[in-house]
Amino acid sequence: LLYGQNINQGVSVEKTSKLVETLLTSIHPYALLTGKVFAIVATAMQQFFLWVFSLIVGIMVGNKIAFFIYPETAQSLDSIITFLRENIGQSALSPVAVVLAFITFCCGFLFYCVLAGMSGSMVSRPEEAANTQSIFTLPIVFSWLICYFATLMEKEGILMIVRNIPFTIPFCVPVDLLTGAIGIVQGLISTIILLVFSILVIMLSGRIYKGIVLYTGQNLTFKNILGILKNK
Repeated sequence: LLYGQNINQGVSVEKTSKLVETLLTSIHPYALLTGKVFAIVATAMQQFFLWVFSLIVGIMVGNKIAFFIYPETAQSLDSIITFLRENIGQSALSPVAVVLAFITFCCGFLFYCVLAGMSGSMVSRPEEAANTQSIFTLPIVFSWLICYFATLMEKEGILMIVRNIPFTIPFCVPVDLLTGAIGIVQGLISTIILLVFSILVIMLSGRIYKGIVLYTGQNLTFKNILGILKNK
């Protein structure tokens, strides 16, 4: 949500301040949107990897200290992996599952960041920036709530559905892969669905951004967007 808001505000500020007109004299609209989105995604990934690295280092250092104090201490990471594989699924924290979960997480994050960029390009006046944020914030909130409560109430039927819906895949499949709740085959199917849908959304967002990047007229509606895209 926070990174999406940064993208939304950055795109909308450039557009409403007329700065985009200067930028478009030297770069293509697709390049402008891509640079804005991927810069934020790269920053977010660095922060995420820092958290993961800190977690791994903390576990390893904690194990060393615990073993030094009490030599019979069991390795916590090995205990976690054993517990997950014995109680949830045999593929828990396997190398393939970890890589697939990482790819799914990145695709989902990129997907929502692209939506944020597209929503920012739909702003025709500065005061409309907050209104367009619902294009990506509402899907994030509702998708997370559905996955959270379906897992909490153990609704396996709902979970089977949300694992194949692009909007909800990023909120359930990575964790399901890491814990072994789903197999590699199901995880691969979900990842392919998300990847294909993300590519389609990126292409659509690029076309919309290119068509309305210089638009500063009345409030944009779905009909206005279709008309702008048709007229190019």
